[in-house]
Amino acid sequence: MSPVDGPMRIARRLRAIETTKTELVRQVAEVFRGIQTGNEREMTETLGGVIALAYLLGHQLGVDLAAIDRAARTASLTLPEDDVDQLADFEHVQKYLSLK
Repeated sequence: MSPVDGPMRIARRLRAIETTKTELVRQVAEVFRGIQTGNEREMTETLGGVIALAYLLGHQLGVDLAAIDRAARTASLTLPEDDVDQLADFEHVQKYLSLK
């Protein structure tokens, strides 16, 4: 390996991470567009893309994918305590994740 290979490899990895971050933001924008149109298929596909890109970014950053799963199962979000519907929705998601 030549002395240039190391810095070039790092530059390629950094560029890949930046590309993934940009694509993640673009995909989130697509989720919002899907919400506006009410297109369930589009929302499903774009939400799946957000999740896949989050895993890809985690992998690129050296985060263990199983650790991401564990963190998602035990996540605590700041939700309004008086919004029982939102709290129930979050509990539903946590139960789903605990089955995986």
